[in-house]
Amino acid sequence: MGVTAPIRLMQAFADSPFRADRPATSRLHPHAARKTFAKFVVKRDKRALEALSVHYGHAYREFTDGVYVGADFQLSQLLEQEDRDDLARTLTSLMQSSRMGGKAAERINEFRRQYQKDPSFAGKAVPQTLVDNLVRRGIKIAPCDWGYCVYSESHSACRGDAIGPNEVLRAPDVCSTCANFVVTTEHQAWWNDRVIREETFLTQRGLPEQTQILVKKRLDQSKALLAGLVSRTTGKVVSQS
Repeated sequence: MGVTAPIRLMQAFADSPFRADRPATSRLHPHAARKTFAKFVVKRDKRALEALSVHYGHAYREFTDGVYVGADFQLSQLLEQEDRDDLARTLTSLMQSSRMGGKAAERINEFRRQYQKDPSFAGKAVPQTLVDNLVRRGIKIAPCDWGYCVYSESHSACRGDAIGPNEVLRAPDVCSTCANFVVTTEHQAWWNDRVIREETFLTQRGLPEQTQILVKKRLDQSKALLAGLVSRTTGKVVSQS
C-alpha cells in the first residue's frame, strides 16, 4: 500500500452509492479518520480518552486540555459538552444514591442537602443551571472503575494539578485514602472482588512478610470502604457477602 492509498480508499468510501443522499466530500485526509474515531469514542464513553491518548501517542492531559483537539473546533465543542453531560450524569447518580462511602461522602451529602431544596431538582436530574454553575466554579468529577473523584487539587492524594487527577499516580490504593474519593453501590462489586482476591492470595503458604503486610493493608482499605456504604435510611452496613 502506497502513501496515497489511504486517501484514495477513504474518498472511494465517501463516494460509495450508499452515501448518495449524504453531503459530498472533498479533500479527505487520514487525519480526518483519527478525529472521527475520537468523536465516536468520546460520544460512547469519555473515560476511554486515556486509552485513546495512548493509542494516538498523546499525553492524556494534553489531549483533554485541547492541545490535540484545539485545532478541531467541532471536536473541542463535543468534548466540552461531554464534560458537562458527564458532570450532570455523575451528579445525578450521586444525588440519588442511597449509600455512599469514602472520605468525600460527607461533602456529597452536604451538597445534596443544599441543592435538593431546589424545586427544579425534584429528585430526578441535576438542573442544567446547577451544572453550568459548577463548571464555572471549576468543579470536576473524574469517574473510574472503582469510584468517583470529586476533584479538588488541594485535597488530591495523587498529586494532581489544576487540570485534574494525576493519571499516572491515580490508583485504588491512592484513591481510597483521598479526601476527594467517594464510592456508591455501583462500585461495591469491584471492591468485593478485590477483597476476595486479596483474601485468597493471603492463603498461600510461604509469602514474604513484606508481601503480607502490603496485601493486608490493601485488604483493610477495601473493607473500610465497603463498611462505609451505610444506608442512611436503615443505618445498616451493606453486606460484603
